[in-house]
Amino acid sequence: MIKIFNTKLTKRYFIVALAIIFSSLLIVWVLADHFSKNALRQEITKRNYLLNKTLSIRFEQIFTDIEDDFFIYESYFKEQANQQYLIKKRMENIVATKPWYLFIQYFDKNGELNERVPQVVLDKQKLNLKSIVERIQWSRTPYVTDILILPDGRKTIGVATPISKTSEEFEGGFIAFLNLEVLSDFLYQSRLGEEGFCFILNRKGNIIAHSEKKYIGENIEESVLSKYLMKGRYGIWEGEIFNNDAIVSYYPISYDTIGLVVGEPIKQAFKPNTQLSSLLLHYFLLILLISIYLVYLGTSRVVKPIIHLTDQAKRYSRGEILDIEEIDTGDEITVLSKTMHSMACELINKEKSLFQILESIPYAIITTDRDGIIKSFNRGAEELLLFSREEVIGCSIYNLKIFKQGNELLKHTFESNKVIEEAEICVCDKNGEKHDVRFYSASLFNEELYNSGAIIVIRDVSEMKKLQEHLYQSERLAALGQLTAGIAHEIKNPLNIISVASEALQRRQKKNKTKDPYVEDLSKNILDTTNRMNKLLQEFLQLSNEKIGKVEVVDLIHVLDDLLHKLRTTLYEKNIILHRFYSVNHAVIKGDKNRIAQAFLNLILNSIHAMENNGELTIAIEEQNKYWCVSIKDTGVGIKESNLQRIFNPFFSTKQTGTGLGLSIVHEIITQHNGSIAVESKVNIGTTMRCFLPK
Repeated sequence: MIKIFNTKLTKRYFIVALAIIFSSLLIVWVLADHFSKNALRQEITKRNYLLNKTLSIRFEQIFTDIEDDFFIYESYFKEQANQQYLIKKRMENIVATKPWYLFIQYFDKNGELNERVPQVVLDKQKLNLKSIVERIQWSRTPYVTDILILPDGRKTIGVATPISKTSEEFEGGFIAFLNLEVLSDFLYQSRLGEEGFCFILNRKGNIIAHSEKKYIGENIEESVLSKYLMKGRYGIWEGEIFNNDAIVSYYPISYDTIGLVVGEPIKQAFKPNTQLSSLLLHYFLLILLISIYLVYLGTSRVVKPIIHLTDQAKRYSRGEILDIEEIDTGDEITVLSKTMHSMACELINKEKSLFQILESIPYAIITTDRDGIIKSFNRGAEELLLFSREEVIGCSIYNLKIFKQGNELLKHTFESNKVIEEAEICVCDKNGEKHDVRFYSASLFNEELYNSGAIIVIRDVSEMKKLQEHLYQSERLAALGQLTAGIAHEIKNPLNIISVASEALQRRQKKNKTKDPYVEDLSKNILDTTNRMNKLLQEFLQLSNEKIGKVEVVDLIHVLDDLLHKLRTTLYEKNIILHRFYSVNHAVIKGDKNRIAQAFLNLILNSIHAMENNGELTIAIEEQNKYWCVSIKDTGVGIKESNLQRIFNPFFSTKQTGTGLGLSIVHEIITQHNGSIAVESKVNIGTTMRCFLPK
């Protein structure tokens, strides 16, 4: 089940279905939350407005009662002007029956206090009663004061009413001081919920009563609510008040421009909506989880056969299976699986045929994509380059370091789609051995004629070049043999006569008591020259002799040790250090022992001559496949790179006294024994000669 879920197809349809379900549920949840919030907002607005209006009517009634009480005072005062005792009793009765009265006082036309019920000590300067008296004296209308602070710290407001016996004669007045805490208690009992609030503002923006008494006396004149109320407006307002975001209803009280505000924090107001949203969210998540599970099951059931078919196709492409199993679902997937099964069978047959063709071709055939990644590697390529196809398929052909020139040719094929034919280059196999090859490359095109890669054909021509070189060398040696055979008899007999004559002169000189130094030197020079000429003729005859003598089992180690033993004095005199490295105890071949010894002797002497004094000579034998590799390495003067291709040519020599036939004879002997010889040399570093002889 987990494997199915990890597939791209399952994820895609699962995510699409989940996105549709999630979007649908989210839209439903958002719409439900929106409509419920709007409905709740309307309900809150209606509720706040009704509560505000109810409280406004109630407070209007309170202030109307105060005004009516003052009217009764004024009428009672006019009738009982000389009965102070009865007036006082009347005032005490009003204060006792109405809790919002803190105390009431009566003053005369001069502003002097006549009576106060109940008796309290007041600070006239602090209360500024004179200004209140002056205010109602000239206005002859009731007046509500601003916030006043009593000596005991309590806050209050005064409601003053003038008394006039006639319309022009001012006789004094009454001032009723209201108990703001009683009004605040009434507001506290009427608030909305635990966090709701109610307060009354006066015309200066001061709070004269609040459901939380600590706010009594606070000024919010700059508030939008205060400005609205001073203009006689009413309505609903949302904003920050008392450091809380709240929704409030404001309504003016007609008495003396007083306003009433009823509100509650938005958090409390919309708490039912929050609870509803939370409940909807829980149901939303529950439905989403159930939907995820159902979508997952449904997707798995639908996608499972497709995934199974896709998995078979991937395994088939990797070569893990040879056929695609048919799936019976009773729908289009069954048709698809049968079609893929038929195509797989047909493709297998074509692949087998193509594989057999490629494997039967005796050349190395490699195919790559446009980036040089190897896609196929036939048996011919394995045999030539010694890489297995498992090692190289999927690797870059440039990283294998098979060839340098071929890389440039291959890039040229990719860039210009040019066919490379019969390019002769050198390639290296896995072991670093070089091979002369002919290189072919061409672009591969897909059905849209787009360059999708390249095909490389490599033909090994090393043996052919060796045969050509051997043929060329044989032709030269044959010509030299004919020349030698033609002049050997013509020169050898006169040389013998000259040699005998020279020896006779030397014997006569020894018998004579008086020796002629001049004649002795001339005879010696003649004898040395004839010996040198005889030696040259012997080398000519050896070079022209293409037949091997007695074939026997030859141990190369024994031959080399014997030669080195005979040359030990020469090595000692020239201060040459000898190193021998034999990887085996016996290196056996079949051949002519004398001619093999002659070849190695020529090579060792060449190395000794190449080192003036104080050199190192290294002789090594190691096993390489079907051949013994004999390495003769010196630290001599080396050979120039330009001369490396000519050193095996007859009569070519870099020594002033050399005949130029030594390496030609070595090459001929090694070739006659079905071997090969290779040379590596650097000037002033040394030379290494490697002879490869079959086991």
